[in-house]
Order: sequence, then structure tokens, then C-alpha cells
Amino acid sequence: MSIEYNNNNTIIFSIARMNPPTPGHMFLVETLIREAIDKNVNDVYVILSKTNDNQDDPIPCPEKINVLSNDTLKSMVQSLKQKMILDAGENIELIRKIDIINVHTICVPEVPRATPFTPLIPIIGAKEDIPNVNLILIIGDDRKNMADSITDFFFKWPNIFSVDVQILPREEMSEFKALSKDPAKLDTLVIDRVPVNAMSASFVRNIVRNERRDKFEKLYESWLAKELIYSLYESLQEGIHGLPPDTKKDPPEKPLKYRYPMIKGISEFPVKKKGGKTRRKRSRKSKIYRKRTTYKKKIYKRKN
Repeated sequence: MSIEYNNNNTIIFSIARMNPPTPGHMFLVETLIREAIDKNVNDVYVILSKTNDNQDDPIPCPEKINVLSNDTLKSMVQSLKQKMILDAGENIELIRKIDIINVHTICVPEVPRATPFTPLIPIIGAKEDIPNVNLILIIGDDRKNMADSITDFFFKWPNIFSVDVQILPREEMSEFKALSKDPAKLDTLVIDRVPVNAMSASFVRNIVRNERRDKFEKLYESWLAKELIYSLYESLQEGIHGLPPDTKKDPPEKPLKYRYPMIKGISEFPVKKKGGKTRRKRSRKSKIYRKRTTYKKKIYKRKN
């Protein structure tokens, strides 16, 4: 069965930490924009983690929003769209479509028991009168199990017709993450030769941890206004040196339990078998016999 996507019935979104946002994360945002163009959708959403209590989450969420979507200074999403428009050459229609896409960056709110679903609920709820709503999640490989959680929570909503997911690989990230831990290797590293997809948040945090400010400024110079580069570096330094280490262990990687896209009426949840022994249902006659036997035992005990 084909799925009919349009601007009214389709929500394209991602869920990410981005602590801090890096040029590598812009590949994810670009994928969101290109998917929106393909599905004739005008808005995409990036849901950002609120966690800011350890060295691996050194900056608060509003600081992420500031570098991603600053209204007055050169920001990362603005720079990405300019690069995409430049790459479009003379394709006027593609340029128009890139330009009209709105990238909404949203923090998980600082309220008790808030989760990444908290900002999604009103976005999806706003389409409650629209039948056959389609959800498209685009997410990094490290958070792919979020897709099943999204399906578990939203697929049962009456107007949700489908849930689909695109998982983006983390190519070369581990190699450059390991390299960035060594100050001597960082000194010989030419930032322009680092693949954009390898510029993970861990890579950037290690540059700051090793106080290689020149590498940091080079990495962000084509993406951010100088004022934002300086303020981001200072915020990262403050968090990395002022917060405790992250002691949480990553959960074990699991294969996805659903086959995507999940489509209402076609894809169904697997039925879980309940464990334990099955108890036979006793007949009324059996229950009466059991009561009589118990009564006789009590009489016998009294006599003896």
C-alpha cells in the first residue's frame, strides 16, 4: 500500500542531544530538509535533549538553540540552507523549496517527567482532526531504538496512519573521536580534511577539553558568527571543567523490533504470549465436590 504524504498530514522530525551542535549534525538537518522537499512538507522539527548535568552534556538547551537558529546572527541552520541553495545551482524550483522549509528547533521543557515526546504531543495533537497522519523520524544510529518507542506510543493514536524511520550512519566518528583525545594528534590535524560526518559532539568536546581553541574556531568559522563561536567555546569550557563526569552507561544496542514503515491495518504489533501455567477452569460440579470434601475434613479434625 502506498502512503500519501502532503503538507497537512505529514510530520517530519528528529530527536537528538547535539551537545554541542556540530557541522556533523547538519547532515541530519539537511536530510530532514530534503525529506520535506520530497514529501511536499513545509516544516521539520528537531527535538533537543534538556540534559545539562555532566561533562558530556556541558551546555544547556537554550544555548544549542542559539547556535542553531539565532534570529540576528549567522547560525548553523541558516548557513546550511545557504550551502544547499548554492549547491542547487540554477535550479530555481529547488532553491524556492529549500528557502520555504522551516526548521523548528525545540527543547524538551524543564518540567517534571518531561521526555522527548513532550514537545511532540502538541505538534501531533494539532492534527487530531486530520485522518491518516504520517510520522517520519530521521535519527542517528546511536539513538535508533527511539523509533520503536515512538511507534509504541503514537501508532495506537486513532488518526496516526503510518510511522517511518530513516537511520543515519555514524561513519568515521569513532576514529576521529579517539584521535581527538590525544593533544599531540590534535595539533597535527587539519580541520579542513576532517569529513563533516565525523565531526561528532564528542570530537568537539575533546577539542575544547584539550584547549585547542584555534581548531575549534576553524571548525565553526563557515557555520557561525564570530560572536557565537566565542560564546559557544566559553560555555563548553565552563561545562566541561565545572560539571562532574558522565557516569551513566549507554544501554545495550538492540535490533529494531518493528519493520518500517509501520502502516495502520497492515503492520500490527507482535502479540506477546503470557508466561506461566494455564489454570484449568473448574466446573460448578467440581467446586461443589471440593467444598464438601473440605467440610468433611474439618468435621473429622474436630472429632479427633
